[in-house]
Amino acid sequence: MRKRFFRFLGTTLMMLGVVLLGLVAAYYVYVKVTDARFRALAKAEPAVTVLTLPSPTAVSQALATPSPGVTYRPTPSPTPTPAPAARIVITSIGVDSKVMEIGTKYNDKGELVWETAAYAVGHHIGTADPGGAGKIVMSGHISSPISREGDVFRKLPDVKVGDEIVLYNASEREFRYRVTETQVVLPTDVSIMAPSSEPTLVLITCYPDWVYTHRFIVIAKPY
Repeated sequence: MRKRFFRFLGTTLMMLGVVLLGLVAAYYVYVKVTDARFRALAKAEPAVTVLTLPSPTAVSQALATPSPGVTYRPTPSPTPTPAPAARIVITSIGVDSKVMEIGTKYNDKGELVWETAAYAVGHHIGTADPGGAGKIVMSGHISSPISREGDVFRKLPDVKVGDEIVLYNASEREFRYRVTETQVVLPTDVSIMAPSSEPTLVLITCYPDWVYTHRFIVIAKPY
């Protein structure tokens, strides 16, 4: 009886090992195939803007340097003075989240890295506020299995052109935007965060889920 039990246990453990190896191999193939597909997509569509989030220093320079061909004119501040967003609602994908201010910080190795918003959408400090001129840049996790900071933008890739995005400030004043474009881009440039004279909302998340080799961008305009 004991022999039979240990034989059964050994067979079961061996089968579990085979299954686990199969899952690891399948995930590895999935990552490779997905990465190759999106890299090919980025090369095949030169009109797609390449994303910017590699280094906080590069972004700081981009924010301080006007884009070529863009003429900046001083715009009188509206009344009341623009305030940071405190909440974002995207009804079409079930997002209703608080918004936190995020910037940069030094990690344990002394490296300057991006902050991330836990269970919230992060508003990048230095970009515009709702109601003001310029570009508002926000980002959020599509998933976070290691840092465990939630998946507030899990369904962001499901957003369609024409969907509505509503921002609220601390005074509950609302600002409505309509999605005009979505992009899948490489995380190698900061052009998407460059200043703009036109009021624009940009949302960013990693893409695709569980691979994170690219970035999914949503661009919206006030209406």
